[in-house]
Amino acid sequence: MTISDKEIVVISNEPWGEIWYSKQNYAFELARTNRVLFVNPCSKWKFSNLFRMRTEFKIVHPNLTVLTYTNLLPSLNKGLFLLNNFLISKKLKFALKKRGIEAFLFWNFDPHRLCTPAAMGAGLSVYHCVDKYDLRHYGEKYLCRNSDHIFIVSEEFRETYSKLNPSVSLLTHGISSDEFTRDDSPSTAAKDAILYVGNIDSRLDFELIEKALIQFPEERFVFVGKENLDPTNLFSKRIFTEKKYPNLITTGPIHFKKLKNYIADSKCCIAFMSKEYNGNQISHHKIFLYLAHGKPVFSCVFTEYVSIRELLYMNDDNRMTLTSLQQFLQEGEADSLKEKRIIHASSHRFQAILERAGDLLYKHS
Repeated sequence: MTISDKEIVVISNEPWGEIWYSKQNYAFELARTNRVLFVNPCSKWKFSNLFRMRTEFKIVHPNLTVLTYTNLLPSLNKGLFLLNNFLISKKLKFALKKRGIEAFLFWNFDPHRLCTPAAMGAGLSVYHCVDKYDLRHYGEKYLCRNSDHIFIVSEEFRETYSKLNPSVSLLTHGISSDEFTRDDSPSTAAKDAILYVGNIDSRLDFELIEKALIQFPEERFVFVGKENLDPTNLFSKRIFTEKKYPNLITTGPIHFKKLKNYIADSKCCIAFMSKEYNGNQISHHKIFLYLAHGKPVFSCVFTEYVSIRELLYMNDDNRMTLTSLQQFLQEGEADSLKEKRIIHASSHRFQAILERAGDLLYKHS
């Protein structure tokens, strides 16, 4: 069932901006046929916020408005969290009603806040779990119990959430139809390079990245994304802070809708994720973006992609990862793989994903 002509409130734990995650993509795609209000995460609480909620509405697309608000109370403990949630929910209900937003579809990606959809005036509610939070915040438990439905991106999450809510369904990462063709912009810094797109932080295997930079000095490695580095990590310090390797290029963040140009220009893509980071080897949102252009991807083993491992170069042995990368650089690969990757990515277009979401939501409403 197509989700169309509805009022939808998307709660995100990442703000609207150039860097997009699942939340921004869902909001943008839903706004094609619905009126969407995207709710930014709150800034750090200040004493001046006490019992005074500030709101700002900003139209970013014809059917997409961004709401920024401030918390009334600090969530220092469970009691303050619940009281703040109650007060904020009532105030937001009033603010939304003034804008004609009532009995809306509540779509929450943030496990840390707004855990009582009905108190906000929602007609139907879903909690969409795209990361492995494992109920570490008590707000998530309330959100699970108070939502009509829970969407998960991996079957690994099902056991955890089905204990709190019987209505749990798999809804995989999606990809926009916009992402399959490059626009007419000039060539990017990633032309014929080995490309990584995403946050540059502790989730990366910096030791493997350094080994690749050393083993392939003639190859250009381009990293597109926001840097949030641990100053105590010697590998990341040498690579990104001291810039020891001349074949490394960093661009900083690029608007999500321009990433396809970098991917299309690249020679191949990498997702060298640390195997020590909780939930890091389940899935990776950028994989479908890479596959949409038929690109070879070298990575650790992602459990959600084992069924298509013939399309990816996945290995948990770093030596084998570098060996397979070397073989590709020297010999290339079968031409048929490019088309197969594009076909697979096409099966995950948002149109089909949202139709499944509509079937699930309104079947259970």
